[in-house]
Amino acid sequence: AQEDAKWKAESVEQGAWQAAEMARTADAYAAYLASYPQGRYVALARAQVDKLRTTEAVTEESRLWRTAEKGGISQLDAYLASYPKGLHATAANSRRDKLRKEQADMSPGKLVKDCPDCPEMVVIPAGSFQMGGNDAKPVHTVTIGRPFAMAKTEVTQSQWRAVMGTNPSMLAHCDNCPMEGISWYDAKEYVEKLSRLTGKIYRLPSEAEWEYACRAGERHEYCGSDTIDSVAWHGAVIGSGNSAGKTQPAGQKQANAFGLHDMSGNVAEWVEDCNHTRYSEGPLDGSAWTIGEDGSATIDEKAAGAKGKGKGGGAKA
Repeated sequence: AQEDAKWKAESVEQGAWQAAEMARTADAYAAYLASYPQGRYVALARAQVDKLRTTEAVTEESRLWRTAEKGGISQLDAYLASYPKGLHATAANSRRDKLRKEQADMSPGKLVKDCPDCPEMVVIPAGSFQMGGNDAKPVHTVTIGRPFAMAKTEVTQSQWRAVMGTNPSMLAHCDNCPMEGISWYDAKEYVEKLSRLTGKIYRLPSEAEWEYACRAGERHEYCGSDTIDSVAWHGAVIGSGNSAGKTQPAGQKQANAFGLHDMSGNVAEWVEDCNHTRYSEGPLDGSAWTIGEDGSATIDEKAAGAKGKGKGGGAKA
């Protein structure tokens, strides 16, 4: 009877040990130790607990670091608060310092030029605005949570050629005229090359960012004025408008309140967003709407003026 009881007890312990081995977690081995503090596998269980606790801690740190590495200052703060002497603490501190410096440099209205052939950028302040109008309803509040920089003018043909090596313009009559006749994919390739060239993040603006930058805290018929001739080159047909039927040098017309030129007229400008008809469901945080209504990525070209598109697809970083 005693041998039977001993055998049963050993069988139960063996079952508990096998369950811990199958789970292969620190908690499972710790549960075995709690049940059998003098058991046959105590030494092995303690060794596994020590090993797995270390591994799990490293895994959790790595998970938090992956989030911090791709995120902003708040994500880096969270990582450093949990792992002030962690495996990636030096990199986290360095990246946080860099982001803080860049954030400090993003004072509204500041001009930024990252390379001789790069577009000159204007820092646009964070804020909220009423997005939409007569042809885009319902009007709704969108909040831009952080400053961002936008090119002071449309990307010119000389700027494009310096980065891309070619000039595919259909109206290649002046280096300082805006680049046009390019696809959304061409514009994406341009900003990606700028990013590699400068080590900074260049991208197309979202539609909300574009409209926010166009309005610049005001509400006008055009970007910066109710009078089209003061802010825009317009008239794709010779004899209509003021552009003689062709693009004109960038930056000649009056800037809007943010210091941006040619937001109306000259050429239409690509944005990051997909095309949507359900305007009311757009993001409220200023981000791009990157999935179309049917789940595809149908691209949207933002009109360069409140009354119609400009001449061909151009770029504004």
